[in-house]
Amino acid sequence: MLKKFVFIFVVLAVIFILEQYRLFSVYGVNPNLFLIAFLFFVFNARAFWFAASVAASLAVFVFFFSPYLTVSSAVLLLLVLAFHFIKKFMTGTPFLDFLVFVLTGTLLLYLFIGVFRLTSLPAGFIFLEALYNLALGAVVWLALGERSKLK
Repeated sequence: MLKKFVFIFVVLAVIFILEQYRLFSVYGVNPNLFLIAFLFFVFNARAFWFAASVAASLAVFVFFFSPYLTVSSAVLLLLVLAFHFIKKFMTGTPFLDFLVFVLTGTLLLYLFIGVFRLTSLPAGFIFLEALYNLALGAVVWLALGERSKLK
C-alpha cells in the first residue's frame, strides 16, 4: 500500500510541476493536468482514506513548493474528494462518469476560485479549457482505464 501511495504522490507531484511550465498549452489555453490526474486516481480509488491521504500529502507539497497556489489547490483537492462520494450516485458507466467529473470539476474549480479570489476569467477561456480537459481526460481514461483500480 505504501508503494502505491508513494507512486501516486510522485506522479501527481511531477504533473503539478510540469503544469507550471505550460508544456501542453495550445493558443494560451493550458489544460489542468493536475485536475485530470487527481480525478483519475480518486475516481479509481476504492477506499476514501487512501484518496484523502494522497490529497493531504499533496496539500502539504503544494503549500511548501508553490504557496501562491494554496487557495486554488485547496479548492481543487476538496472538490475532487467530494467527487469521491458523488460517484456512487452516477450512471455506473465509468468512462462517462469520469468525463462528467472532469467537465464539472473544471467549471466548479473556476467558479469557486473566482469566489475566493474575487476575480473571474473570461467564459470563453473556461469553455476552451473545459473542452481541452475533456479531450485529455478521455485520452487518460482510454490509455489507463479500469486497469488501475486502487485499493
